Amino acid sequence: MHSQQAQVRTRIPGCFRRGGGRARIARTSVFAFLFIVYTAFPTSAAVFPVTSLGDGPTGSTLRAAMLSANLTPGRDTISFAISGAGPHTLGILSQLPQLTDNAGVLIDGFSQAGSGPGVSPPSTLTLKIVIDGTNAGAAHGFWIVSQHNVIRGLVVQNFQQDGIRIQATTAGTHSNLIERNIIGVDVGGTLAQGNGKSMSAPWGGVNILVNPQALGFVYANSVRSCLISANYSEGVSISSCPPGDCYFNRVDSNYIGTTISGMSALGNKCDGVYIGEAAHDNQVWDNVISGNDTNGVCIIGYVDATTNWFTDRNIIGRNIIGLAADRSTPMANGWYGVSIGRYGLVWKLGHARENVIVSDTIASNGRCGVMIMEHFSNNANADRNKITQNSIYGNGWLGIDLDDDGVTVNDTGDPDQGANEQLNMPVIASATWLAGITTVTGTVDIGPNPTAAVVEVFKAASDPTGYGEGAVYLGSTTPLAGGSWSCNVAGLVPGDNVTATVTDVTGNTSEFSQLLGPIVPVEWVSIHAAYSDGVVQLRWITAAEQNNAYFEIERKEGGGSWRRVGSVPGSGTTSAESRYAFTDPLRDLGAGTLLFYRIAQVDYDGTRDYSPEVLVDVTASPPLPVFDPVWPNPGSGQVFLRFMLPVEAEVRISLSDVCGREVVRVPSPPVRTAGAGTLRIDTESLPAGCYQLVCRAGEVCQVQWVRIVK
Repeated sequence: MHSQQAQVRTRIPGCFRRGGGRARIARTSVFAFLFIVYTAFPTSAAVFPVTSLGDGPTGSTLRAAMLSANLTPGRDTISFAISGAGPHTLGILSQLPQLTDNAGVLIDGFSQAGSGPGVSPPSTLTLKIVIDGTNAGAAHGFWIVSQHNVIRGLVVQNFQQDGIRIQATTAGTHSNLIERNIIGVDVGGTLAQGNGKSMSAPWGGVNILVNPQALGFVYANSVRSCLISANYSEGVSISSCPPGDCYFNRVDSNYIGTTISGMSALGNKCDGVYIGEAAHDNQVWDNVISGNDTNGVCIIGYVDATTNWFTDRNIIGRNIIGLAADRSTPMANGWYGVSIGRYGLVWKLGHARENVIVSDTIASNGRCGVMIMEHFSNNANADRNKITQNSIYGNGWLGIDLDDDGVTVNDTGDPDQGANEQLNMPVIASATWLAGITTVTGTVDIGPNPTAAVVEVFKAASDPTGYGEGAVYLGSTTPLAGGSWSCNVAGLVPGDNVTATVTDVTGNTSEFSQLLGPIVPVEWVSIHAAYSDGVVQLRWITAAEQNNAYFEIERKEGGGSWRRVGSVPGSGTTSAESRYAFTDPLRDLGAGTLLFYRIAQVDYDGTRDYSPEVLVDVTASPPLPVFDPVWPNPGSGQVFLRFMLPVEAEVRISLSDVCGREVVRVPSPPVRTAGAGTLRIDTESLPAGCYQLVCRAGEVCQVQWVRIVK
């Protein structure tokens, strides 16, 4: 962490205050325009070869080629054909010409013999042309103020200001592509040769901006498949300055803050990616953003006595933030993985709304995985930031922190003041595993209309606070009107922990809930007990077993206490269905005639999991009713139950959820005659999940587990 970092955003107060609103092209017009510019790219007009390492304005130098391309109508190409094996260093002595021709120019480092992108850039880049600004003075590397330019296959290093600067113009600076370059690192991709060496302003490896002294529009530019490391202050900076506008820019598939292998840190001195000062609708996808001195990504607005600029609707998606390119080796950003509303030590400005953090892996960062901070000037300037379907774990502080103050404990209602309206987190009530499917239930208290919210369930990587973090996204569900919810997910095993977030109808996402675990296995498919010829026959089926040493059969008479009457060896660990039987000879039976049985599944470590209880009336002279296992199981819209009644009996069949609440009662005649029969049980209206099928015939009660899938 550098001491200058707290003050680097010194340009912000120089921006013009927004007047009647942000100048902006209508969204539909922009999309139509982008389609035109990308499908009607100007054809090449001239090729200017660079064969000299010099920096004069004439001859076959890069400077001369750029001057010629600016003056030549049509889209030109600057190629390289310098003799020798290389790499070749072009020492720049002053600011290179701005790129001003809206037809654009292709500056193609890959035209130099021996250069190439390889199969998976940036890690496979082989570059031969180095643009070095050590002796250029106060200069940027490349300075783009036009359209349709492509800069590729170059090393850009050691400039005092930006490595590559894409600056707004009144005509619009758009459709420029910076791809497959090394920016701020040596040609081998391992040694720091950063740009921004003067440290006098917040320069960047690539800086896409509206300059407060030269307003305009900058949009639809792309930075792709580059190595961008060791720069001061940002790797990539995207910033606006109303009434200018900066939007629809894209940063994708880069390594930002690492060496070329993606396996060692070579951080930019502040943020990997910075989006600020009212830049909106920009996208950051599929990058490795790790090893940077402060944040992986920072999104922040600006506020002072006369200004309120909101940085809105930017998307950070599918990035690796805090890990190496292998997705497992820790490579922390020094502070937050993603910081929304805070930059450095003193800039706590909030004013960032409706941004989306989606499908990222955010792990091992020094502080929080995702932090959102609101400015104190009002209570609605850092709301509706959506954090969804990410993998967040192993960070130094919380996985998600609203207002950077630790766990935000639930209160009696929402919305509240603070970041993301300090949305209450879910409360998880239960997590029950059966045959590979875990049913997670809980409640939310988020104010009106919870039915429009989304609860996301995660496999938890336990945080020291006990809240989160959500390491593996498992699935989502919508709460009922009263706030209760249930979600069936795969990917868990008994012993795992779970956590959850909720996102309300406006897009606010909560912190991670208090975790629940370990998950309890519900492995009992069915249990039956029947009295005949002076003994009780017990039969039971398990769907799966984990570390199961044996079963203990327990019995009690009426309201008495439980006692052990026998044991049966278990099957250890198996995911297959297993069937068991035990005969109780009733030798020590007292005067009771109503017997209750339960079976304890005992693990090798002594842990017990009890089956549902079953009841037997030993005064019944004929055999008791038998209910076969329900089929199909799992079922969908309907399941079937076959039974046999030795005598006439009242039959009552019902389904209950994992909390014991009856959800279906099967219509049946009051009394059925002796004999066999089959019942159809309609489950079309039930959500997917695990249910208890309670089967009663006379005084006999048998319980099975049924899984419903959709």
